[in-house]
Amino acid sequence: MEECTHPDPYLGVWYVWYVQIIWDVGHQAYPHKILTGRRENMKTLRQTGGLTPFTKRAESEYDPFGAGHSSTSISAGLGMAVGRDIKGNKNNVIAVIGDGAVTGGMYAPSRALSRPRFRALKNGRAARTE
Repeated sequence: MEECTHPDPYLGVWYVWYVQIIWDVGHQAYPHKILTGRRENMKTLRQTGGLTPFTKRAESEYDPFGAGHSSTSISAGLGMAVGRDIKGNKNNVIAVIGDGAVTGGMYAPSRALSRPRFRALKNGRAARTE
């Protein structure tokens, strides 16, 4: 795993296969890639034709969302949870928020909670889904 950066904090993630896990940024997903059958290909990370440094739906059935930039996991997870509810499914959806995401993108504090940066959190509360 010499090509990987930042995997250590996420090695303790416990996997249950009926859960959709939405990773906020790519480096969070390295242990996820190992646990979902891509261990042997980790040495190809960031190489032409190799594994992508983020989750990618075309790469694995276990990648429900293509994460590449931070601050999108809550919105993506909410969309998946609402879709799940409409279909009547019972799977869990978990949004893993990146360590810097609280200060950027859709999670950044602003003077007024009605500004777009807090929209993902406000929509999650209004949707009343789990």
